[in-house]
Amino acid sequence: MKRRGFWGLSFAAGCFDESDHCPTLVTYGPHGKALDLITLGTTSREPAASKAAIAAGRGWVAADDGVHSYVLWWDAFLTVNDRRTDAVCCEAGVRGEESAFVFAQRYVVDDGKLVKLGRPKLLGPVDSAFEAPVMLPPPWKPGKTQGRKKKAKPSPSRPKIRHA
Repeated sequence: MKRRGFWGLSFAAGCFDESDHCPTLVTYGPHGKALDLITLGTTSREPAASKAAIAAGRGWVAADDGVHSYVLWWDAFLTVNDRRTDAVCCEAGVRGEESAFVFAQRYVVDDGKLVKLGRPKLLGPVDSAFEAPVMLPPPWKPGKTQGRKKKAKPSPSRPKIRHA
């Protein structure tokens, strides 16, 4: 689980470098195969909107029996030695484990690039998302581990292609 958490921090830092600071959820099946990568986007920069997006992601994890583990990351602040800095936080959990764990990586943006400050930190255990209240139904059929992605339907601007 720690490896997934630190991977999540590294991946999120790469996303943040491209100025996408939306909370994001990655779910995994029982054999470690990634099932979904979901951007929990919000148009508001308010902390309440990010908290709601994170809660929705945790609820989706709880609602889907096909999810074995997850990594959820978001943009936050971390205070070290009375100094507040930007940080990417990452929660990683595995079904059946007592707790999930939160990790953090402090950063600054210099010339439009994300620069990591120090080493990633394990902040500690939290309640697993598998125990979270389900606030919204997930955007896929719960319990189904394959075929969650929907193909775009033909439209006047996107005609159906027929192969001979």
